[in-house]
Amino acid sequence: SKFSEDGTTKLKKIDWVMDVDDDTYVNVIGLEEFVSKRDHEHHAYFGRRGIGRPEHRKFISSPYCMGGPGILFSRPTLTVLAKSIDSCEDEAEKQGVPSIDDVVIGKCVHDVIGIDCSDGLDDDKHTFYQNTLDELPENKMLNTVSMHQFKKEGTMIKQHIKFGDLYRLANN
Repeated sequence: SKFSEDGTTKLKKIDWVMDVDDDTYVNVIGLEEFVSKRDHEHHAYFGRRGIGRPEHRKFISSPYCMGGPGILFSRPTLTVLAKSIDSCEDEAEKQGVPSIDDVVIGKCVHDVIGIDCSDGLDDDKHTFYQNTLDELPENKMLNTVSMHQFKKEGTMIKQHIKFGDLYRLANN
């Protein structure tokens, strides 16, 4: 597993870890603003909330963070997850659930740590967005942490240029 204990040896110096798909645009400025308002010393599990496909709902009954737009973990959460993920994956396999990372991670975080995915919208304007460039109004773009999915060639570059233009306008 990518969250194995071997991967957490450097966590003592890292406050947050974000796992995203390769077709996800991360708004680094938005991400910095988002984490600066949160306590990395406590368990935290942020992302775009999902409930899964019908066939997964027998395995996971609480909202989990969808992997596409990215999953943000605080150090304590990732440390516990790294120690537990292998047994969580084994349990998923026993129940006949395909090893879909975000579903298994969500179930593991819920069962082992006792928290569910939070989108951060309760107390913050930033969000993990599950859509493409053309579907999000410009006035909401600067309020994203991440945007998923950019499948067509060149759309990620267009997104980056659009963010740059919007930040320059907002700061003038």
